[in-house]
Amino acid sequence: MSYYSNPRFSTPANQGGPLIRSFLEADSQTFKAGQLVYLNSNGKYITAAASNATTVLGIAKKDATNVSTGHIYIPVEIIRPGDEIEIDVLLTATDADAAETQLLQNFALDVTSNQCKLDLDDTGNDLMTLQKIVSTTTVIVTFLASTLQYCKGY
Repeated sequence: MSYYSNPRFSTPANQGGPLIRSFLEADSQTFKAGQLVYLNSNGKYITAAASNATTVLGIAKKDATNVSTGHIYIPVEIIRPGDEIEIDVLLTATDADAAETQLLQNFALDVTSNQCKLDLDDTGNDLMTLQKIVSTTTVIVTFLASTLQYCKGY
């Protein structure tokens, strides 16, 4: 399994740890293990979440195969309300790192080169809430229940 600088479970809010289910990958997917994914509108295939995503199912545990036929099942760690997820911060010239003043604010997702990060510069596409600062480049977040497919269905 490849590791990219991607989200990972810190503390599941539910007893028993993360819920893992397998779903077929959508056509021509190039996501990597650790990337955030969502189920498409028919609820059958998973697709990589993009920057400014408004819906998330969970974290892919296996790389996609980038095929248009012969799809494989990809195990996904389902993100549920209250699950704490460790994620890296998008470092830019305007925001060098997360600040204490940003705790409990909502932020968007940035996806670049198969890496999912919290975007401190984007508070207009709310997906996750900053809960804790782990280091200058890593934070703990929870996802808004309104963005989780676990809550709103497929």
